[in-house]
Amino acid sequence: MKIVIDHLGKVKSTERDNASASGLLLTNKRQKFALQIGARATPQALLSTCRHIRALNARVTIEAQTKSHLKYFPYPENTVPDTCLGLGRLALRLIEQRYELFRTDILRDFQDPKLGRLPRIMAPLLNPRLFTKETALALAQLDESDLSATSFIMPDGDKGFRIKKMPFHYVWPAPCPYLPLPLEEIVPSPFHHWYQALYHTALSVRRPLIHVGQMKLALRQSRKDDDGNPIPTADLVNHVLPHHADWY
Repeated sequence: MKIVIDHLGKVKSTERDNASASGLLLTNKRQKFALQIGARATPQALLSTCRHIRALNARVTIEAQTKSHLKYFPYPENTVPDTCLGLGRLALRLIEQRYELFRTDILRDFQDPKLGRLPRIMAPLLNPRLFTKETALALAQLDESDLSATSFIMPDGDKGFRIKKMPFHYVWPAPCPYLPLPLEEIVPSPFHHWYQALYHTALSVRRPLIHVGQMKLALRQSRKDDDGNPIPTADLVNHVLPHHADWY
């Protein structure tokens, strides 16, 4: 069986032996899976492949028309979660090369609570005993105050996501009292493409990940706290340009 994933992320059966330059080819021969990545595979194709294979219990041999793509896959044969993580990393890299408004410093398995010097407010989420539990059961063991700094993101069909909860305090994007809403209605383009790639990757890998990244934003200082200090609000300058934006 052979399946091709095109540049738009559409999946269909094929008889061809090679992936198109902008897509991927998945081959299943006697329960041995091989994935060939086109030289100019699009983020849509990479993330669609994650969605298509994430439920498989198999190992996948990776081939690539561009050898530099192989660095995202650690082994000659990868588990499906490792394959999805590699596809997600590659998709993020392509998105970041295109827009240059965000960048990923770390995206990998989260195993050490000290990794990345994470903010103290995240400490309740980093207990290893939560890592193997289903989401609902893990959340049930946390207090509401433990979750004040978190966002809750839920799948909305096969390709989209909805924001169900925002952190109690935040400076971006624009405040929205009407939740849940689709991601793209709250997070402006092109930032929502970046977040969507992260969420698809996390959903496909199905184990705790750590992502450390930065975004280039222009925030207007328009509110003040009780001491008269300005508080950055969520007013994003249209068509953000480097000369009036900072990395956060």
